[in-house]
Amino acid sequence: MLGDPAFNTVYRRAKDWVIRHQVLRLYQKHYDRAGFVSIIICNLWRIDRSLSSPDVETFAWDVERDTWEPSPSHYQEWPLILLLPIRGTRSRDGSLDDAFSVLRLALYQLVKAAGYASLPKDADRQRRFLECFTAHFLARKTSRRRFGLDHTRLAAAMRALRKNLWTDVIDRQVLSLASSMVGFDNRLGLNDYLRCAANWTGLKQVATEHRNCIPLLEDINPQYWTRTDLFSRHLWVRGQRRTTVVDRSGFMRREAQWHRHYLSSLDSKADFRWLMQAPVSVVGKLKEGLRHTQDRDAMPRRVRLLRRALPQQPVPVLAIQVAINYLPQLSADAITDHRLLRAWFLECRRLWHDQGYRHFRMAMRSPGLGQQLRNTLDWLRQEGCQAGLPDKHMSWAAIERRSEEWHERVIAQQDASAPQYSWDAPLTRIEADGFVAEALVDSASLRREGRRMRHCVGSYDAQCAEGHYLVYHLSTADDELDERATLGLALDGQQRWALEQIQGPCGRPLSQALRRFARHVTTQVNATTTEREAA
Repeated sequence: MLGDPAFNTVYRRAKDWVIRHQVLRLYQKHYDRAGFVSIIICNLWRIDRSLSSPDVETFAWDVERDTWEPSPSHYQEWPLILLLPIRGTRSRDGSLDDAFSVLRLALYQLVKAAGYASLPKDADRQRRFLECFTAHFLARKTSRRRFGLDHTRLAAAMRALRKNLWTDVIDRQVLSLASSMVGFDNRLGLNDYLRCAANWTGLKQVATEHRNCIPLLEDINPQYWTRTDLFSRHLWVRGQRRTTVVDRSGFMRREAQWHRHYLSSLDSKADFRWLMQAPVSVVGKLKEGLRHTQDRDAMPRRVRLLRRALPQQPVPVLAIQVAINYLPQLSADAITDHRLLRAWFLECRRLWHDQGYRHFRMAMRSPGLGQQLRNTLDWLRQEGCQAGLPDKHMSWAAIERRSEEWHERVIAQQDASAPQYSWDAPLTRIEADGFVAEALVDSASLRREGRRMRHCVGSYDAQCAEGHYLVYHLSTADDELDERATLGLALDGQQRWALEQIQGPCGRPLSQALRRFARHVTTQVNATTTEREAA
């Protein structure tokens, strides 16, 4: 193999194990152990599910000792079998891809046990070695290859494995808590589920006493899950101490987030009470934001900022989740930052209370309240803080007005220094089917359109001035319907205008009626251009 005895030795040893242990046998199911059902994957991984409870025990095959050994609690060396989200019926090709993924990992585990790490450090030869080894065992069975894999049966075996995982291993309650732990919008794999099921006692205890803290368990070492004081004030409030157990090495799983220790004890009892009462979705969102920071003190600062900024009256959870995205730009110790965020929360509450949650959700869509918060943060950093604004009497409307005035001054300065172009359009205004199209014929109008619609059309002025591009603003004739879009037309190879792109505000989806009108505008522009050329 590759002209090196070391590679040959590893290859033969791994090949012998593959054949002896029938590693290519994807799935087996046994009832050999009393009170348990066993699911065996590739004769390397075994799941024993209790017939009387959600508890599971997991084992990995030790090829050196030729016996089953308890599996490490992190399950990093287990195959990644996706459980959630369920994307409809798995096709044959999808099942075959999943099966190949499992088998490749199984073959790699045997190669690694056979001494792969001791091979000569040559990246290209090691890569070719792995490719040759896996290709030899995963090749398809044909009339000329008697000992290949039957891909049809392999896909069927993967579907059977997935079916029996759902029917014999997965418990609904554990699955719900595992989904809450990783986040309902995130992917849930078999390894995540097994980590929860194998530590069911501790998970059930946390779910009973502090269900909202379930997301924090994802990166906490499972050996701490059974502690009765896991989410106690003693562990999570630093007080006069320098550190607590939460801050120390070993509290977080070593394999979690590349060993970054983002969980940290809090500064005060008030911060702890807020965290223990926060909704589970807020705790999960806070955790996701902390994972992307290198600052170990980010957690106490962000919790303190949210606690101080939130009003006493209830605020929609969605508002808190959106605000968490902007916490890195705010200071926990600056009173102006607290006032701005509190004013924004009060505006969110006002819309929710006066006009209902549906209207509030529509207002949160960009460019809405979330975009307004981002814009006011720019103003706060550049002008507001120096002037001591916002003061304690300023409403959100006043803050937004100040922010818009500052942005207009900045934009005017940028426009004054930017090149100014103008051009002609074949048709300046088109009306049909309740829609209106207005041509944008200078650099200033393009930049205004880009700012209003939150996209990059303002950078197309040079192409428009050269006669290669046209831009129209589309809107409804009835102001109450309020559907808008920007239409871009480009010259094709035959010197005809073609619909190059149509964008709603911030890329929002557009109705079919507006898209039909955009095609009508394209036709009318081409007809007018042809008439002018003929004349």
